Amino acid sequence: MSGISNLQFSLLSGITSRSLGVKLIVVCVLALIMIIPALFVQSLVEDRTNRAADVIKEISSHVGGQQTFLGPTLAIPYTIPARSPLDSAKRGVYLVFPTHASAFLKVATEERRRSLFKVPVFRADLKFDGAFDLTGRFCLG
Repeated sequence: MSGISNLQFSLLSGITSRSLGVKLIVVCVLALIMIIPALFVQSLVEDRTNRAADVIKEISSHVGGQQTFLGPTLAIPYTIPARSPLDSAKRGVYLVFPTHASAFLKVATEERRRSLFKVPVFRADLKFDGAFDLTGRFCLG
């Protein structure tokens, strides 16, 4: 009886090992087939991302770009005459900043839409006030 059971065991192990190989091949084929929809989804996501960037650029070009506010400043152009005929006159801009300054900013936001995409747009009203002390500041030379 032991001879028959050894024969059955060897037959069963051969069938099991072959079925594991077949199972492995089937799983690999199914995994390769599932890559196709994943590529379609990746392509769609990339296309939407690029379109969103284009919409932001388009709306920003019509509204305006990034803004930087510099407080109240006096820009006074000056010319220093030449001291000798060989020298040239020196030109420049003298910047005077306020001793006291204040700003009032009112911001409103709105959303601009293009197809699926929403872009926030900001509107700002800005009022600067400043007090300048111009005594004894002009010492050019």
